[in-house]
Amino acid sequence: MILLSQLSGIIRPIYQHTNIHGVDIEKTWDAIKNIKGSIILFFDSSSEHFYAINEIANRANTHKTNIKVLFIIEEREKYYQRNRHHLSRFSNGEIFVFNVPKLTHENSNKLYDSLFNVGLIGEKFRAQSKEQVVNKIIDIEKGYRGDLLATMCDIVGNKPYIEQLNDEYNDIEDEAALEIFCYISIVTSARLQMPVLYLSEILGMNAVVIYEKLQNELNGKIYFDKTNKLVSTRHHVIADYHIKNLLTLEHKQKIVINLMRCLSTKFTISDIKRHPLPYRIYREVLSHYFLMEVLFTENSEFVDFVYDSCQRFFPNDGMFWLQYGRYLHKVGRLDDALHCLKKGYGLFDSFQTRHALGHIYLDFYVATNCLIKEYYDNGLFFLSDLIKSSDDPYAHNTLIDCLNTILQFKYDKLIEIALKDAINAALINHRDDPVLQSVISKCYANKKLNLLL
Repeated sequence: MILLSQLSGIIRPIYQHTNIHGVDIEKTWDAIKNIKGSIILFFDSSSEHFYAINEIANRANTHKTNIKVLFIIEEREKYYQRNRHHLSRFSNGEIFVFNVPKLTHENSNKLYDSLFNVGLIGEKFRAQSKEQVVNKIIDIEKGYRGDLLATMCDIVGNKPYIEQLNDEYNDIEDEAALEIFCYISIVTSARLQMPVLYLSEILGMNAVVIYEKLQNELNGKIYFDKTNKLVSTRHHVIADYHIKNLLTLEHKQKIVINLMRCLSTKFTISDIKRHPLPYRIYREVLSHYFLMEVLFTENSEFVDFVYDSCQRFFPNDGMFWLQYGRYLHKVGRLDDALHCLKKGYGLFDSFQTRHALGHIYLDFYVATNCLIKEYYDNGLFFLSDLIKSSDDPYAHNTLIDCLNTILQFKYDKLIEIALKDAINAALINHRDDPVLQSVISKCYANKKLNLLL
C-alpha cells in the first residue's frame, strides 16, 4: 500500500479489484482498452487472479491500443511462489518484487520504544529489562509464524495471547452464536470470507437472526463487511488456533460437509474461470492440503469420510475428483487415486489433472518395481505434453523429480538420458525458479548418475 500511495502522485487512474465474484476478463478489458496513457490495476490477496491478470496483460500487449498497465499485486510469498507460473506473459525483467522485511533486532528495539512511550507494554513485561523484552518480542514473532498482529497482542495484553484466544472462544455462551463462529473460523482459516446468506441457509436461521448475533454475541470477535454481506474472524491466525485447538474432529467434519452441501449449488462449471467466492471457498476448504494439514492433522479417517460424503454433491465436477485423487495419492492409495484422477480427467481436461495423472503414473511405475513400462510411458506422455504446451515450470519440476526417483530405485541408461534432457529443457526457461533449483540439487546428490556429475 505504501508503494501504491507513492505511485498515486505519478500515475492516474488507479483501480482496485473488489468484486467477490472474481475477475470478469471481458468486462475488465472492455472497461480499460480505450484509455490512453498509463493506469494502475491493484489486486489485494491476488494469487487467485493471476490467470486473469496474465490474460489482461496479454491483451494490452497484443492489441492495438494506447494503454499501458501497471499491475500491483499483494500476496504472501508462499502463495506468490506457488502460483507465479500463471503470470507467464511477464518476463523476469517485467516483475519487480518488494518483500516486507522480517522483524529484526533493530526493528524490535524501535517497536519497544514506541510501545513504551505510549504506555502499551503489557504488565507481564514491565519488570523486565528492555533487552529481555526485545528478545522476547523476536521470539514471540517467530512463534506466531511471522504474524505481527499476534505478536502485538501478546506484547500489550495482560494475558498471554493463547489465553486471550481461549477466553474469546469460551466467552460465547449462546450455542447458535458459537456454531456461527465455528463456520466463520473454518472459512477464515482458508483466508476467505463467509457470505452471511450461506450461514442462514446452512443453519436454517433467518438472516435477520444471523445479523443480530453478529452484532451482539459476536461483537468484537468478527469482522463484518456490510457492503458485501461477508463475515470473517478478526484474523486467520485467530481462526487457525480456534479450529486446531478448540473444535473437535467430529465437529469440523460436520461443518465441512454441511458447507460443501451449500456450496454445491452456488456455482457452475462455466463460473470457475472467474474464480467466484463460492468456488474459492470450495476449492480451498476441500483441498487435500487444508483437510490434512489444517483440519484433520494425522487423522486420515476423517478426511476419507469428508471426501466420501461429498461425492454426491459434486459427482460431475472434475475439480472434486482431482482433489480427491491428490489426497489418495498423498496417503499412498495409488489404485484409488488413479481411478479418481482418470474420472476427473474425463470430466474436465485441465493442466492440473494432466499433471496429477503424469505424476501418479510415474509413481506407479516405481511402486510396481519398474516392471510395467506402460505406467512410465503414460507418465512421460502427460508431463512432456504439458511442458511443450505451457510456460509453467511445475511440470518440469515434477518430471525431473520423478525420473530421479526412478533412477535411484533402478538405474536405466535411457531414463538417465531423459532426465538430462528434462533438466536442460527446464534450465532454458526456468533457471531462476527456486523449486527447480532444489529438484536439480537432489539429482546431483544421486551418486548413481555419474554422467550428471
